[in-house]
Amino acid sequence: MEALEACFAVRTLCRYNPAKDRGFLCKNRKIYFTDPFLYHALNEWIRGTVDIHATACAELTDPGLAERLIEAMVIEHAARLFNERVYYWQNRVEVDLAVKAPLGLVPIEVKFQDQIGRYDAKPLKQMGGGILVSRDAFLLLDGIPVLPAALFLAPLSR
Repeated sequence: MEALEACFAVRTLCRYNPAKDRGFLCKNRKIYFTDPFLYHALNEWIRGTVDIHATACAELTDPGLAERLIEAMVIEHAARLFNERVYYWQNRVEVDLAVKAPLGLVPIEVKFQDQIGRYDAKPLKQMGGGILVSRDAFLLLDGIPVLPAALFLAPLSR
């Protein structure tokens, strides 16, 4: 895993430790591909598929895979913007991403789905706020801003 991290193919997230204001080093880590192309290339290489583009397009009809790839892109962009001060949060609730910003910890949840409801914002509400990244919804849900993934990712490029 260290070799994949060293060549920037994957990013690992540590669970945030609020007592020490950093990640737990020994707890379970989450692993994400830094680029969807790398996921598809490795996946097709393992399967022995010749037409990567056709297979990738077919796989992206699976909403679960699309959500995981968007979640990985959100995490990678946030890590680049905030100089790697990104974690995941798991206490009473689990949040996909916790960014250590200058003004404090900002929880971010990715729900790349057609319908967004109050249930999707519940973990962020329990943490006192945050940002919910959706497929295309743009609204305020129980005080939680819901932003489309394209809009969320747009200002994160350097």
